[in-house]
Amino acid sequence: MRLNYFHVDLNKTVDELDSTVKEAAGSSHVTKIFLRLGEYVTLPKATLLSELHKRFPTASIEVQETFGKVHCLCGYIGKPVITRDSDVICLVCPKCKKKYPHVVEGDEIELSEIEVE
Repeated sequence: MRLNYFHVDLNKTVDELDSTVKEAAGSSHVTKIFLRLGEYVTLPKATLLSELHKRFPTASIEVQETFGKVHCLCGYIGKPVITRDSDVICLVCPKCKKKYPHVVEGDEIELSEIEVE
């Protein structure tokens, strides 16, 4: 399961992850959850882990943080300049200086694997 956002609703995200994990596990006990978390997601990693631990208290949770990449109309593909204003992320093309190039990687929360017993 892959969710794409900059601004993440914590409850909705955790509900979707919870539902997907339970559906995949069936009646088995979940022992480990593997997530990929993009660098442009504004939801703090510690908050996400805390909420998932409440739902799966005996499971270990591993998070792989992924780097972001953008594709700008000027042709640039790669790492943008990142500015932050409180919880707002602004991405800027380093070549032409335009704001908000198209994000091709780094805006995802992805459930990549679960282990069950």
